[in-house]
Amino acid sequence: MSYSINNASAANTLTEQSLKTLNNIAFRADTVALAYTSSEISWLQFMAAQCPYEYGPAVYMARAMLAPVDTTVYANTCENLMDSVNSRSMIDGTENETENEVLLSVLPNPAADQISAGIYSENEEMWNWKIISLDGRSVFASGALATNIYETIDVSNLNNGVYLFSANKENYSLTKRLVIVR
Repeated sequence: MSYSINNASAANTLTEQSLKTLNNIAFRADTVALAYTSSEISWLQFMAAQCPYEYGPAVYMARAMLAPVDTTVYANTCENLMDSVNSRSMIDGTENETENEVLLSVLPNPAADQISAGIYSENEEMWNWKIISLDGRSVFASGALATNIYETIDVSNLNNGVYLFSANKENYSLTKRLVIVR
């Protein structure tokens, strides 16, 4: 049976258990790809909606596996909360947090041909952005992205895979994982 390697290892953490279950669905030998059972689709939908910081890479993999059979855009609120920046300052040796919170949003994720990117802040600012491959190469760059405005970006020229969407301004950098699946 094809599961012998996956079943040989014990899953001790939430991340490991999530990946083990996902692998059982992805690499089963009894059916063809994309012919998921209703219980497998339910589990993939559950996993796709989870926080990737808690459940690990299985969340992104579940989103990618669902993309051909489910048009839902999966994103968890933790993804915006974890990718926020608070402005901080030191006054008299005490750290004070200012009111300006900055959030980066990149949707849909996974994406096929287009994404909408937005940076939300109380201040009107311009941010430079780029898309970076996992080997560190800048594969797509633009001038500036204004805060509080969504910009539609054509990513149809990118190959399937995982990229980083990075927005930078002065001493701040926001980064989101971007998955391209067609």
